[in-house]
Amino acid sequence: MFWGFEPRRINLVEFLIATPEKALLDTFYFWRAHVTKERMDEMRFQNLDQLNVNKLMTYTERTKSKKLSKIINRYFIPLLHEEAA
Repeated sequence: MFWGFEPRRINLVEFLIATPEKALLDTFYFWRAHVTKERMDEMRFQNLDQLNVNKLMTYTERTKSKKLSKIINRYFIPLLHEEAA
């Protein structure tokens, strides 16, 4: 999954940094524990309103990962709706 990065430059150093959506997927990808609503609540995600949901869904589909699709659709998208309410 070597995509979802944007170039940045600080002084003379140029580097790539993951978009927020890609960083979120990477986090979920490396989770070993069973994912539950309680686990999602424990993470205390912040600034969710800054995520591009369309980009997140596109990235999720691009991974072709059942695990990531389940986490995003079953647990994370409902969390976004709770935050918006």
